[in-house]
Amino acid sequence: MDYSRDLEIDRYNLERELVSHSQLYMKWALAANKALEEAEMAKDKVELIKARIDSDVRSYPEKYNLPDNPKEGAIRSAIIKNKKVKQAVSKYYEALYNSRVLSDVKNSFRGRGKILEGLVHLNVQLHFCEPKVLTRKQEELWQDRAIEIRRDLQQSMRTRKIKRR
Repeated sequence: MDYSRDLEIDRYNLERELVSHSQLYMKWALAANKALEEAEMAKDKVELIKARIDSDVRSYPEKYNLPDNPKEGAIRSAIIKNKKVKQAVSKYYEALYNSRVLSDVKNSFRGRGKILEGLVHLNVQLHFCEPKVLTRKQEELWQDRAIEIRRDLQQSMRTRKIKRR
C-alpha cells in the first residue's frame, strides 16, 4: 500500500498529473472497496465461529470446564476466551483497519483532484495576468517619467544649440 507516492503532485507536469489522476483514484477506490469487503467477510467469519463455539459450549460444557447447565454469562465468557474466536477477531480488526486507511486514501485522492484543479487555475491566472499598479502609483510613475522626458529634451536642445553656434 504505497499510496504516498501516488498522492504526490508534480506541479511542473500538471498535464500528466491530470491525465493519470482518474486512473489513480479508481485504483485506490477499488482497493478501498476490496478492503471493506474483506472486513465484512472477516466480521461474518467472527460471527460464524462464535455461533459454532456457542453451540459447542452448550452441547459439551464440560469441555470448557463449565457446569452441566451453564449460565449465559459463563457461555459468553467461554466464547470470548476461545482461541479461534480471538484469532478471528484479530483478523477482523486488521481488515477493518486496512479498510479505514484505504477509505482515507480514497478521500485524499478527492482532495488531490481539488488541488490539481486549483493549480491549473493558478497557472492559467499567472499565464494571462498583467502586472497591476495602483492608480495613484501609476499616475506618479507617469508624472516622473514625463519630467524625465522633459529634462532629456531640454538637455538635448541645449546641446544642439551649443553645436550650432
